This record gives sequence, structure tokens and C-alpha cells, in this order.
Amino acid sequence: MMSSNKNGCDDNCPPRPLTENDQSLTFSNCVPVSGTSSTTGNIVFIADPEIDVTMIGSFESTNGVGFNALIVFNSGPSMNLNVPPGDSATFIFNDIREIALFSLAGGQEYTGIFKYKVTFTFEA
Repeated sequence: MMSSNKNGCDDNCPPRPLTENDQSLTFSNCVPVSGTSSTTGNIVFIADPEIDVTMIGSFESTNGVGFNALIVFNSGPSMNLNVPPGDSATFIFNDIREIALFSLAGGQEYTGIFKYKVTFTFEA
């Protein structure tokens, strides 16, 4: 049987490196999202590139028109997350800088729900 140390790991797991100045904040929200043919990019999340951001979230299409979520990272290539019409897509990523939404079907109006929980880690 393994015993757990104060870090929640078994005794063979090294302790996590902690810096006295590191601070973490967690925030969650559920918001409606929408866009029209004239929306060039509906920015639904943006973070300071100097702050480490980890996010778990989901997008749901609520009106039968799908949309793309463009996820921009501080390092590495951006990623398109396709949210099919009447369906949903879930994700968890680290190092997120921005999320923007675009209509999937030639600029048709889309509506949906964006649920997320985000943790910001920064030096205080």
C-alpha cells in the first residue's frame, strides 16, 4: 500500500517545486456566445502572455449552426476546435493566450454556450 505525502503523491513522487512568490487564482463561468456573418472573430477569452493559464472548457452549439473556436497559445501553433451543429466540444489546455469564435457555415449566425474553468498562475 502506498502512503501519501503532504503533496498528495505517493512517497516516491518528488515534491512539486514551489516558489514563495507564485500565486494561483481559479475562476469559472458559463456565458452565451454568438456571431453573425459580419463577425470577423468573436474574441471570448484573452490573457496576458506573461501569465500562465490552464483552462478546461466546453463549447455547445445551440441553434443548429456550427462554429470554430480558434485557440491561440503563447508558444506553439494555434488550433481550430470544430463545434458541429447541435453538438459540443470539450478541451483542456495549458498556455492559452486567446480564444476567438468563427462561423462554420459561410458566415451564418451561430449561438452557443461557453463553459470554462481557468487557473491563472503568476508571480506576485
